[in-house]
Amino acid sequence: MPPAGVILHYQFSPSDMKKILQTIIACILFSSAASAQTQKISLESGWEFHEYNGSKPELAEWRSATVPGLIHTDLLAHQLIPDPFYRDNEKKVQWVSGSEWEYRKTINADAALLKHKHVDLVFDGLNTVADVLVNGKLILHTDNMFREWRTDIKPYLKSGNNTLTIVFHRVKDEIARLEKAYPEEADTSTMAKMLAAGNRAYVRKAAYEGGWDWGPSMVTCGIWRPVYLQCWEDEHMMDIGIAQPDITKQAAHISVNVRVFSTSNTTAALKINYSQTGAGKSFTYPVTLHTGVNDISYPIDIANPKLWYPNGYGKQDMYYFEAR
Repeated sequence: MPPAGVILHYQFSPSDMKKILQTIIACILFSSAASAQTQKISLESGWEFHEYNGSKPELAEWRSATVPGLIHTDLLAHQLIPDPFYRDNEKKVQWVSGSEWEYRKTINADAALLKHKHVDLVFDGLNTVADVLVNGKLILHTDNMFREWRTDIKPYLKSGNNTLTIVFHRVKDEIARLEKAYPEEADTSTMAKMLAAGNRAYVRKAAYEGGWDWGPSMVTCGIWRPVYLQCWEDEHMMDIGIAQPDITKQAAHISVNVRVFSTSNTTAALKINYSQTGAGKSFTYPVTLHTGVNDISYPIDIANPKLWYPNGYGKQDMYYFEAR
């Protein structure tokens, strides 16, 4: 693997280049965004952390935390651990994964926030086994660092200051519990034994945290992706996806797939915009929604599409899609 920042140049024969361009013509790159009549409020500032029910007095103090981030980076920022990538410091930070950690922040719920019918607390990623509380009430338990976690906290909010707390538990305890409950799922292969990784499959957590040939063993935890409030009323858009059944130089046939959650049976208008270098088009479709999750798909044809080429062979044109 080349060092970071190094660009490799390869020389292809005319026949190879023809095959590559045919492959590129068969695909087109899109950047998409989903929006609706919702308000998004970032919760990435004002966080604190300390050791949860720990035995070390020096770690009981609440200290500022960086979100998104991880416990190791917060401890390093406050000089509570040495640089784990220096010499044999990896051994000196193993105690971190044996502790439990608590993060907290204050959410001010004013009249403008409380007027919304729904106030979803959204974590794009929590690493990994955690309990989430609002004003001391458990609202969510998480066990997967690779997915979004969302829950409506409107019933738990009061006017004024509210405390949002996250307790990250030892992942070893969760692995032991699952290993006992599902022994048939254990990986007993020779390779798993060689890597001492037979029990990692029990949790949805990055396996490299347990150590790899290219990195140290640092089983960590934290709010590793953005966290925010999403306020909405009767419907909100959950996702947008772009599928491309086929493409030629003359036309790209696109399917815009949208997922909408509705609190009632109703009708609405779905507006889809797409643009490329400032120029674009807009389409509005009437939709009938039922209570719950609605999957909606509409075809769009783009004439003479701008294609994406590899470096040195053409421009990297990008199309932007928005649904509301």
